[in-house]
Amino acid sequence: MKRSKEKVQKIYQCLNSFFDKIYVISLQRSKNRHELLLKQLEGLVYEYFWGVNGEYLDLEHLQDINLYSADLTMKKTAQITHSQEVKLVVPCLT
Repeated sequence: MKRSKEKVQKIYQCLNSFFDKIYVISLQRSKNRHELLLKQLEGLVYEYFWGVNGEYLDLEHLQDINLYSADLTMKKTAQITHSQEVKLVVPCLT
């Protein structure tokens, strides 16, 4: 179901008045996505929050500075089935 531009603008006005700040999380290198969002989010007041490409993260360093714990991750995900795990991991890798 496609919303009319007028309805979308009303939604954006509501969001703009409700939230102090709206952030779009994206990779800085994703220029095509930024151009698409500029058109799709016209009327919404937002700022980019630049994400980090997971391919460049050093897991050992993140553990050293206490930003990641393999043990805690295993405890938190122990109840997740394999199919749920795949659904959680795949979006993080794309």
